[in-house]
Amino acid sequence: MRKYIFIAVLLGISLCSYGQDKNVILPEKPNRSNYVDYSTKESGFWCAAQIGAGFGDTAFLAQLDIIGGYRFSEFLRIGIGVSPRMGLKSIPLYFDARGNIISQMDRMYSFYWNAEIGYAIDDGIYLSPGLGMRFGGIRHNFLVSVNYTMQGFKDVGVKHFAGIRIGYEF
Repeated sequence: MRKYIFIAVLLGISLCSYGQDKNVILPEKPNRSNYVDYSTKESGFWCAAQIGAGFGDTAFLAQLDIIGGYRFSEFLRIGIGVSPRMGLKSIPLYFDARGNIISQMDRMYSFYWNAEIGYAIDDGIYLSPGLGMRFGGIRHNFLVSVNYTMQGFKDVGVKHFAGIRIGYEF
């Protein structure tokens, strides 16, 4: 029995000393920057693309809106947009302000407001406030809105439109 205990102790000592002779290289921390998930940030740059149609004053309006700007919080976004029009050929350039009416942090939808004011190239003033609903996450949303549009035209004067828009915001 002593013989087996002696062999076990000798084997244990030899295994311990064997492990101390090995050079173990530990992994180093990578040199890249930390990952930032911008889809969950409340502030930063944003962009929206929308299509819309409107009726009013014996005219039909079809438009494509492309807006880009800065998001201060979920309640205020400010940007600059361009909106080529079909039907009444016009290209308004405008300042866009929009924001949520209620917070979207805990829900998949939220009501929002928007207001656009600017100038249509070679035509006149452009104004378009609206109310809508956004569906999605904090930064990526599908948009549906109802808008009133007033625009001056050099040939036919001021026109008023009521319409709807659908789009995507990221």
